[in-house]
Amino acid sequence: MSTTSSTAKILGWLGVLPFIISVWYTFQQSSFLGFYPPFVFLVYSGTILAFLSGALWGRIYEQENRTQRKRLLLMSNCFALLAFVGVLLSNLYIPMALAALGSGFWLIWRLEVLSFNSDWTSEWYLDLRKQLTYTVVVLHLLELVIIWL
Repeated sequence: MSTTSSTAKILGWLGVLPFIISVWYTFQQSSFLGFYPPFVFLVYSGTILAFLSGALWGRIYEQENRTQRKRLLLMSNCFALLAFVGVLLSNLYIPMALAALGSGFWLIWRLEVLSFNSDWTSEWYLDLRKQLTYTVVVLHLLELVIIWL
């Protein structure tokens, strides 16, 4: 395992911790540093989804097809806007915001899997993205279940 993949794995899993902590505080029905835990969860979720959207830009020029590049640029902007709308919705209707952002994580991962040549994308990266995406989507669902109980 290379140093890059080890670092990416550590950072990826550390990035899941704020989701887990927020879910825990929601379950405990206590505030998190004075904030409502589902709000913390959603703001962090929107931030990470926007980050993933921006990270697509660095990968887009691997595409040889110009039309494909344009489509990916447009999609990356759509995901950034979805992150923004998800955070805005957190002030109005938390279940809808959770659904929008959780779906965004799933869809951006599917876009990566379907759009990027596996010859240019390391196996470890695809495995890591799959594991992180499944975990984050399940945490969105868990947060949703907890707030509805």
